[in-house]
Amino acid sequence: MADYGTKLTGFNFSNFVGENVSQYDWNTIIGTDANCLAFMVAERSRVTQSSDRVSAWADRSDNNKDATQATSGNQPLIVDNVFGTLAGLRFNRTRVDRMTSAVTLPTASDLSVVLILKPSVLGGNARYPLSGGGSAGFMQAEITSDGRFGFSYGSGTPTARSLTNAAQVDGTAKAIRGEYDRAAKTATVWANGVAGTPNTAATQPPDLAATTLMIGSRYDATLGYENDIGAIIVYDVALSKAGNEAKLANAKAFVLNRYGLAL
Repeated sequence: MADYGTKLTGFNFSNFVGENVSQYDWNTIIGTDANCLAFMVAERSRVTQSSDRVSAWADRSDNNKDATQATSGNQPLIVDNVFGTLAGLRFNRTRVDRMTSAVTLPTASDLSVVLILKPSVLGGNARYPLSGGGSAGFMQAEITSDGRFGFSYGSGTPTARSLTNAAQVDGTAKAIRGEYDRAAKTATVWANGVAGTPNTAATQPPDLAATTLMIGSRYDATLGYENDIGAIIVYDVALSKAGNEAKLANAKAFVLNRYGLAL
């Protein structure tokens, strides 16, 4: 496949924030990337809904592993004008709204996740907008009870868990990136382009115990996320590692173009 990433590198998308610039190109550049496992964007044309309750969220990657939720009592809402003029899927933690995708997450490779979030102001326990695996081996993006963003891979001890250096939950939109470098046993999280402190496990964390992607809660359908998700991208590479520069540039361009956020 052609290297579409070079077409975006160095181009200033800031003049087009909030516009749907060449939607087909995003599907091609990101969705058909061989390392992209899932690519979901909150748009009414991309969901199946009844009275705004979403039962399916289309995966724009070549894997076509749509996220689904058949139980109406756990279906998120699609809400307009959440991220500026753009829609979001709204999850309720009391109901533990959640969706699952049967995408096969890697059990023995690097991993990156990209999330566009607008979490509600904190109250209560930690919450998990995205996770995968199980208690014997998990990956999860989290918001801690003190308002920091985190990304972790492992199970108990050892687990590589990176956190932002300060609370950032303030009711505004955030672009979150989490990466796991398997060879280095290191997890790193970024919030709006600012890296948290990387964390390295003393020994190799266990592989994911299951490979289903869970959206809106922890892998065991508890500790639900509260509020809005605009987009999700999952890769089976660490975007910041050498050789993946074009992939990272494409993800950054998408996030900046559509949401006006740094990644």
